[in-house]
Amino acid sequence: MTINNPEVSSLLPDDEIDLREVLAAFRRRWIWVASGGLLGLGIAAGVSISRPAEEPSKTIRMVIDTTQSPCAWTQRKFQKLEPGEILNIQCTGEFLTTRKVLTTLALDAFGSDQQFLARVRPLTFGTKKDKDFAQSNTQLELAIEASPDKLDGVKASLENIKNVLTKREIDKIEMLSPDVQVGEDWISIEEVSNNEKEPESNSSSRSLALGLLGGLVAGSGAALIADRRSNRVFSRSKLLGQLGYPLWLALPTLPWSDQVAGSLVGQLAARLDRSLDWRVLSIAREHEAVGSLAQALSRQNEPELSCKAVAPLLNSIIRLGSNSRPIGLLVVVESGFNSSQALDDARLLLSQLSCVQSIGVVLAGVPLPSELTEAEKA
Repeated sequence: MTINNPEVSSLLPDDEIDLREVLAAFRRRWIWVASGGLLGLGIAAGVSISRPAEEPSKTIRMVIDTTQSPCAWTQRKFQKLEPGEILNIQCTGEFLTTRKVLTTLALDAFGSDQQFLARVRPLTFGTKKDKDFAQSNTQLELAIEASPDKLDGVKASLENIKNVLTKREIDKIEMLSPDVQVGEDWISIEEVSNNEKEPESNSSSRSLALGLLGGLVAGSGAALIADRRSNRVFSRSKLLGQLGYPLWLALPTLPWSDQVAGSLVGQLAARLDRSLDWRVLSIAREHEAVGSLAQALSRQNEPELSCKAVAPLLNSIIRLGSNSRPIGLLVVVESGFNSSQALDDARLLLSQLSCVQSIGVVLAGVPLPSELTEAEKA
């Protein structure tokens, strides 16, 4: 068999880039991607609605100013009135000692109860996002976060801690001096607002955004898997390479205009060998362009040109034409129309047909330059 292969026309842009094929798969399977996004959004909305509402909590804190402690206050008093006795009172490490004692008392009062969140830390001014954020090295904070119905019990526990800590410090100083005094602002108990809590609306919006994103990712993965499992060949260059025969003509999708029927089909008719009996066919399934192309070739008013549409290649038997003339085949293909297996079978079968003298490929579904958008032209 002699194959007429004058040149391989390249009417198409290079589409071998993997990223372009992935994007093309997303466009073909867009409903999978959209369904995944909607499913993820629905799941996130359902979880947000079904999630039990968190009970509002409040924070009560005890602030201890170690500069107003019994030790520090008494030390300043004797420093002013009785300088000779100042040697008996030393308050070095008051901040660290008080923090250690306060931590022990807080664990005894709240450590075994999971309903409270207790934290002992240096008193802070501002938030961490502010430029003027600072931590005190003389003031301590014992913060207790609890539900509103537990506030009375928390306040009572903090008052008890205050009394125990005050008595402990006074007893320690009375061993050195009987005249002990305490600053008025040494220990204060106050209720504060939870400014660090994230608004519920922000939390719901974040959940919906994450659900939508997760759904789109899952839908995109499912789209790629479905596209791969379909075994269809969508890449035009791969389609032509797997079939293994030259591209003679690229035609747009039906219906064709007069320009296509008169100009493009006329160019194809001009290159057909008049000594052959030409047949237009698809590979495994009937393609709508087969009959239209055969009719357009027959209307070229060339009596020596014999052309007709026949059944698909894999579903028919190819025989010699009229008067035992050898035949030529115009194989109509389209991106995504044939499976990889069908293309392999067609290539094998065509290589074994001794009666076929010439084979050309007609690629359907390719838009004309006038039909392309500006982005597609670029």
